[in-house]
Amino acid sequence: MNGVTGEIYQHIQTSSTFQAKQGQGDQVNQRLTLNGSVQVTSKDPAITLTCDRMVYDGKTKIIKAIGNVRVMGTMSTEDTIKELWATPDLKKIATPDMFYQQ
Repeated sequence: MNGVTGEIYQHIQTSSTFQAKQGQGDQVNQRLTLNGSVQVTSKDPAITLTCDRMVYDGKTKIIKAIGNVRVMGTMSTEDTIKELWATPDLKKIATPDMFYQQ
């Protein structure tokens, strides 16, 4: 799909919205992959995560943002980061090695 937009749900509610140049969904494995100017914006608090590629795993409920990752909002990054993981509501964001330690 080209020019994709949509919503990520958590507990039957929209927790964030997304947009990207390209996207691919895999219903069997519950995986959404977005590429190119990816932007994920949470509802509350208002946080925007941007990256080159995002993989959302519906089974583990983890967003994996890869390549030139930047976070803007209540907890912002000054520089881009190679990879960050996040919950669908973007309330928990960390590097992969720190994600489960928080």
